[in-house]
Amino acid sequence: MGLRVFNWLKLKDEYSHTMRTYNTMLHIAREAKEFPFVKKLVEEMDECGIQKDVNTWTIIINHYGKARKISEALLAFENMKRCGCEPDAVSYGAIICSLCSTINRDIAMQSYNDMARNDMVQDVRLYKMVMNCMARSGDIAAVSLLGNDMIRLSVMPEKCVHGCMLKSFCISGSIEEALELIRELKSKDLDLEPENYETLVRGLCKAGRITDALEIVDIMKRRDMVDGRVHGIIINGYLGRNDVDRALEVFQCMKESGCVPT
Repeated sequence: MGLRVFNWLKLKDEYSHTMRTYNTMLHIAREAKEFPFVKKLVEEMDECGIQKDVNTWTIIINHYGKARKISEALLAFENMKRCGCEPDAVSYGAIICSLCSTINRDIAMQSYNDMARNDMVQDVRLYKMVMNCMARSGDIAAVSLLGNDMIRLSVMPEKCVHGCMLKSFCISGSIEEALELIRELKSKDLDLEPENYETLVRGLCKAGRITDALEIVDIMKRRDMVDGRVHGIIINGYLGRNDVDRALEVFQCMKESGCVPT
């Protein structure tokens, strides 16, 4: 329907499409995943001498990013700058998301640093995405840099940022880095939220370090922070090692302690 109206307007002598109408049609085509048509629209804009603004380029970058055509997305990003369009927070977010989704970690971090130098603030989800991407690559310095930026720019409260860092380490299996973060926070007399202790227990169990996980659970018990969900994590850990007897022991202890099984 959008295309029919767009083409019908071309037949009107008193009407000419503008950058805004092309941007609208590009957005519709991108959302509909009509990839060949997006390319055709861009070519039409060039033929008609219609300038592209930062929104046009962002749509094109998003288009190539979703199609996992990262070379084309990067080329569009560079062409945008060559045309005199300064990338804004939205266009930086588009290229960074594309790079993280295809695990182009080094270029993603380079783009993030370019954006950070311009003091642009992003949505919390983008910081988490880049942090997870860097943690998976083992780039601990980059995770710390992102955490510091989130605190400096007041993206989230400091405790929440520490929780994001811990979760990134645990998801990526960087358990030593997760434990080092805990030690660093203790040395600064900072503590984690109860859900972050749970994240650490989950990460330790996933890494097969159930003994260490149980030590964290003991700390949680002293602080009355253990519930059926935490017991469930330990049970899953034992079942993952095919240790059914231990899993049943934990299940029985959970019921005896008054925790409702999940």
